Amino acid sequence: MASVNRSLDLNQDLDVNLNLSEFCKNIMKDVAQRTDNKSMQEVENIYEQRCLKILKNIDKTNIHNLPEPQKCQYLQTIAQFVLELTYIDECKLVEEEFPPEDPTTFSRVMFIIDTLSRVDNLAQLLLPNKSILESLGPDILECLHWRKGALFYMYCHTLNAKQEPSGFPDHYQKCLENGVEHLKSLLCTRNKPQWLRMVDGQVCDREYEEDDHTFLLTEGLYSDIHLLALMYCGELCYWLIQHSIRPEHSPVTEVVSSDTSSFPTSQDKPELNVDSRTINWDVYRQTGQACLKVYIKSATGPLSPGGWSTNRAEEIINYLNCH
Repeated sequence: MASVNRSLDLNQDLDVNLNLSEFCKNIMKDVAQRTDNKSMQEVENIYEQRCLKILKNIDKTNIHNLPEPQKCQYLQTIAQFVLELTYIDECKLVEEEFPPEDPTTFSRVMFIIDTLSRVDNLAQLLLPNKSILESLGPDILECLHWRKGALFYMYCHTLNAKQEPSGFPDHYQKCLENGVEHLKSLLCTRNKPQWLRMVDGQVCDREYEEDDHTFLLTEGLYSDIHLLALMYCGELCYWLIQHSIRPEHSPVTEVVSSDTSSFPTSQDKPELNVDSRTINWDVYRQTGQACLKVYIKSATGPLSPGGWSTNRAEEIINYLNCH
């Protein structure tokens, strides 16, 4: 697909159609450059055809003059396309088990996360007067948060499994923090769960009835993904607390994604800047304890037919109770 050299700036008054076209072309070009085996090339060809179909619709329609519902449809179609397209790179990382010895692993993780985050920019461009939730809908927004949170989790999980703590990279702590925030955002997309209200010191509006359906909804559990997000969030908090008490604990570093005013290209690289924030470790301890208690109650109660294991969650809670 033809590359376009012009840099896009969301602060400029550029044509909406052009921005959307550029977005699709750039991510397609990058994936094509990164695909290096036959099986992935076949998958990439399928997505290329879908991308071309989206581009044709964009090129023949004056999106700027469309009513809001149709703009939402365009945005959601592109968001779904981005979710599926970036899944190619994510599957490759999972297949390779996020190799910590490869210096490009972190950049590849951040490339996917940055690309997913560009959907927010598109939503602000196309529907500036609507919230991201209104523009994308809860399902897509939850999926974006889940993909980002799970990527941070898998990356940090690999570091814990394959490296000594003294060898953790400087950005390790910030990856843990970002993972927690994305998973909490996923769980709060529809309604803030009661366990998180209590962690934040908010007064709960009401006591939920002790029936399974109401309990799950009140705690923000709408699917297996939401339950798994609780487990991931709890383990990320556990790693943060572990990291905070290590003698070799390094300064906090900030993960800064690529320039958010431009669309993704193969040149996008994450940058690291030192950040001397003071962190309230008790919040992470309380968050880990609270979400894992809900996980255990759900896994051993209304969701027990799913065969969810609670051994790891119980081990982590015991650790957090003692530290």
